[in-house]
Amino acid sequence: MNGLVFEKISFTRDHVNAVKTLHLNNYPILYILYNEKKRPSAYIGQTVQASRRLKKHREEKNGKI
Repeated sequence: MNGLVFEKISFTRDHVNAVKTLHLNNYPILYILYNEKKRPSAYIGQTVQASRRLKKHREEKNGKI
């Protein structure tokens, strides 16, 4: 893959599972998880295994995002 790709996807189980089939898996990516609550917050991460890492974020019980 060449160049930069910017995508905005929902952080739902279906969207996270779809990352396996997209060009995002097995490439180095930088991602930002954020919420739009009363006190907004964001998490910036990087990984090569996007599907696995995003699933871990979804499973974390005490995540701040």
